[in-house]
Amino acid sequence: MVAFHDIVMICRDHPQILIFLSLAIGYYIGQLSIFGFTLGSTAGVLLAALAFGQIDVTITPLIKDVAFALFIFTIGYKVGPEFFGSLKKDGFNYIVISIFFAVAGLITAVVLGKLLAFDQGTTAGLLAGALTQSSILGTAEEAIRNLSITATQQKVLASDMAVAYAITYIFGVAGLILFYKIVPRILGLNLKAEAQQLDATLTPKKLVPVANPDGATNMIMLGFGCFLGSLLGLFAIYVGEIPLTLGMGGGVLLLGLLFGWMQLKYPAFGVIPDEVQWLLTSLGLNLFIACVGLTAGPKAIDALQAQGISLFFAGVALTLIPHILSLVFGMFFLRLNPLLLLGALTGAGTATPALNVLKNEANSAAPALGYTIPYAIGNFVLTIWGTLIVHLIK
Repeated sequence: MVAFHDIVMICRDHPQILIFLSLAIGYYIGQLSIFGFTLGSTAGVLLAALAFGQIDVTITPLIKDVAFALFIFTIGYKVGPEFFGSLKKDGFNYIVISIFFAVAGLITAVVLGKLLAFDQGTTAGLLAGALTQSSILGTAEEAIRNLSITATQQKVLASDMAVAYAITYIFGVAGLILFYKIVPRILGLNLKAEAQQLDATLTPKKLVPVANPDGATNMIMLGFGCFLGSLLGLFAIYVGEIPLTLGMGGGVLLLGLLFGWMQLKYPAFGVIPDEVQWLLTSLGLNLFIACVGLTAGPKAIDALQAQGISLFFAGVALTLIPHILSLVFGMFFLRLNPLLLLGALTGAGTATPALNVLKNEANSAAPALGYTIPYAIGNFVLTIWGTLIVHLIK
């Protein structure tokens, strides 16, 4: 009979065992429905990895970096056409509301981080979880590794970040679902009537799929995109002591956006089929998250006991404040159609479950018309915030 100590030693010598186990159990946890609410794969994998991380295994950063690069490049490739299309004049208001939302989120996170004396890791995890933008973890962790601190201090910050993300992510999803169920009623909006008016005057824009007879992924494009993006992320411009840099994550995301747009314009440039896009984004992100959770595991319980309650309520505030401020700004300054505005805010906050709530309430796909441009911009800007937040919190 194998003793528990032997199992622990096997896992420490072969940490890939726990990575795969975290993925399997995490995906299972993520699909469980509790009162009609599911955590989703990312939160499920993180919780499983945090639990297995108590074994205290060592995970090489290379695995995390490669997994995150594949995830973030594919996200950029997917939203690239909408992102560059939004730079045209007809998308100006959506650009403005997206930037306003992102800045409101960053400022709120910085204020909360300083008021509650959170460290860089905790504040970055708070931002990532409350705004349900997992890519922030990747750029923030890279920024933490570049800080002039010891390896032990870096590990503590990374652990704090993972715990903060786990605590705030659940309300970041569930809270917004409730928020977008209540807000239309508070504003006296009849979403079905609004949708009928829009449907009568607008035709949803659809991207024409490009033919790909072989169904094969252009691995040359994928490899060069991640290569060039990683190089681009090495460059930094210093403003005082703060380095303005895309980081590896931002650089790869930018190349993904560019290559996705180029593929739409020039079909022969390279194709990543939808099924492969799903695999790269889902597996890339959750492999990265599993590594984060396993690395953070040993410090997770201490961090949870020290800051659990304050973190939760900080997460509630950070989830709601940018949406409320942006809603007021969009209604009274930009004067956007209320249904399109609500869709735009779910896009700017990359909150797809909340968009589904609006579509169900309106009995129409009309809210998605306001969603696509802000979603593309939100993915890019919020990812960059991961680098910036680490240097704004001291």
